[in-house]
Amino acid sequence: MRGIFLSFLVLGFVGCKSVGPDEAAIHVVASYDFKAGCIVVEAHDKDAPEKSQTKQIPVLDRSPPAKVDVAVFRAADWGSTVAITVTAHERTCDGAEVARETRESSLKKAGIEEVSLLLSAPDEDGDTYVSTSHGGTDCDDQDANSNPGFTTDECDGHDNDCRNGVDDGHPVVDFFLDEDDDGVGAGPAVKACMAPLHHVALSGDCDDHNASRAPGKTESCDDVDNDCNDKVDDGLSTVSYYRDADGDGYGVEADKRESCNKPTGYVSNTSFDCNDGNADVHPGATELCNGEDENCAGGADETFTQKGQACTNSGCSGTYICDTDPKKPVVCNAPQPVSYYVDSDGDGQGTSLSPVENACPPTVPSGKVTNNTDCDDTDPLTQVGAQEICDDRDNNCVNGKTDEAAVCNGKGWKAVTMPNGRDWYTVALGTGGSPVWVAGASGALAWRANSATGSFTEFHQKCGNITWFAAWVRPSDGAVFLAGDGGYMATYTANAADCATTNTGSAMGGPSSSPLRGIVGIESGTGTTVYAVNGQGSLYSWTPGNLPVFRSYRSVPLPYWDIHTANPSTLLIAAEALADTPQVDSFDLVESARTVHAMDDVPAANKYGLHGIWAWDSTHAVAVGRKGNIVWWNGATAWKFLSPDPAMQVDLNAVSALDRSSAYIASQDGRIRRPTPTGWVEHYYSGGTALRDIAASSRQNIWAVGNSIVLHFAE
Repeated sequence: MRGIFLSFLVLGFVGCKSVGPDEAAIHVVASYDFKAGCIVVEAHDKDAPEKSQTKQIPVLDRSPPAKVDVAVFRAADWGSTVAITVTAHERTCDGAEVARETRESSLKKAGIEEVSLLLSAPDEDGDTYVSTSHGGTDCDDQDANSNPGFTTDECDGHDNDCRNGVDDGHPVVDFFLDEDDDGVGAGPAVKACMAPLHHVALSGDCDDHNASRAPGKTESCDDVDNDCNDKVDDGLSTVSYYRDADGDGYGVEADKRESCNKPTGYVSNTSFDCNDGNADVHPGATELCNGEDENCAGGADETFTQKGQACTNSGCSGTYICDTDPKKPVVCNAPQPVSYYVDSDGDGQGTSLSPVENACPPTVPSGKVTNNTDCDDTDPLTQVGAQEICDDRDNNCVNGKTDEAAVCNGKGWKAVTMPNGRDWYTVALGTGGSPVWVAGASGALAWRANSATGSFTEFHQKCGNITWFAAWVRPSDGAVFLAGDGGYMATYTANAADCATTNTGSAMGGPSSSPLRGIVGIESGTGTTVYAVNGQGSLYSWTPGNLPVFRSYRSVPLPYWDIHTANPSTLLIAAEALADTPQVDSFDLVESARTVHAMDDVPAANKYGLHGIWAWDSTHAVAVGRKGNIVWWNGATAWKFLSPDPAMQVDLNAVSALDRSSAYIASQDGRIRRPTPTGWVEHYYSGGTALRDIAASSRQNIWAVGNSIVLHFAE
């Protein structure tokens, strides 16, 4: 076998001898990208590493990129696989190894096998020394003036010889940053053998951003400590200046500055401002009446001597205060008294009929308002601006006209057609106004199931040939209860075959001939009890299915004319006058006790009996009688005579009241009247026939009866 042979050529591959057809060789091409000093090629038997050969190739041309070529022949005692290791050395072949590449190649076949490899190492500054981080000796590969090739350090801020640090061997001193280039620095010291850029050896600058300030500078009058001795403008003559924030020429004593030059926003005036936020406030300013001290005299509004003193305005008290124009004299703030009028119905409008009451604000008299525009102060639904409805009254107070325009659509007070002409004495309504029952002479009895529509059905003499003077309708089923002549009571349900009848005489041990004039009922659960009064001043109760019970009587046997209640424990009874005084009796059903209520304030012209009575709630009632007599009750024990016209001499037969403003009265002269604060309002009918009874469930549903007539509004 042929021994190993290495042949190294720089410019190309050329064997030292010809390669025969049976021989094998390796052509190694080693490239390098830095200024290498030496390339070393080592070849060994892969299976016997101790069998090796090495060749050192000093690099003459160091300008990368460059390469070397090497021919490798396998020795006779080597195996077929050869390991090739190529290393690059810094500067010389004895220099530090800075790059290494290894390849393996098989020489089993004859011929030449080429192996290419690249050796790479950093030499950023191109000084032929590789960075120590890659095995070289260059301590600063960014600086060609720093490498082991230098024998000593220069005083240049570099570690030239890469030994013992920067500028070793040179003496160092302290230098300080001088940013304003005034020759004096500041801040921490920087040690160096020579001054770094913008550094000086002198320190102590108190403002290194201002070249006019440094130790040794001449002090100027500029509000600056020029010589850095912690004194501003020292050695120069100064004046006291005071801050004038509002620019009115007067400063604040507390904000004082001593300066050789007047600072911006300061004045030297020693008359001091008391409000430096308002240019209108300063010594010598005109004092205004506004609660402020404009002239800085130590008090607000001191020139307005009347301010705060008491004053009056038409009896209302106040004090003198500043005018809305602070330059003007003070004014009295006492309010004008306000005129108030009685608002009896609580609708927000008063009446001109009441006395005017003047009150000083904020006092508001109870139950009074500041206007007097109401045309009926007893009616909360009658006022200026109200909506006109079909109720035969002037709701909106316009010229006294009732039901203006066509609000009733042709409806009004009209006589209702009856099956036969009868002499009617009483009318009674069910809950909500239906049904309507009418009764009268000789057993006359009829009903209308719906108060608004339909016709009457007659049940003549179903309850006997008795003249019925009073009726009451049971709320639960619309059955009618009757009281009439001879002390008879009865109850009937429409279209029933029978009528239950009884006589109050049974309560006294025998028949009674005294007529029953009034009746009212109280329904409780499944039981109904009616109460009736007669012409001898007696009170009876009757529960159908039982005999009547005598309950009470007047000490003087004068007639009871009517009975009503809105309270299940108390009955109210209208009585004939006693000793020329109208009388109302109340009967306590719980205590079974009668109380007499006389009206002592009734004028002499009205000392007549009461024929009709109605309570619209438990504390309000009205009673009417002969010669225009009308009395009211507001829950107190006394009944008051409050007739709108004491001189009227017409007998008032019956009343039905919805409230204080809606007391509808059936009169002997055939008229229906309603009392108001300004007098009587008269409604239809005026036919000369007396109207004996009246019943109302609302302002739009009113019934009245008389001889051969049944009236309805709105029909």
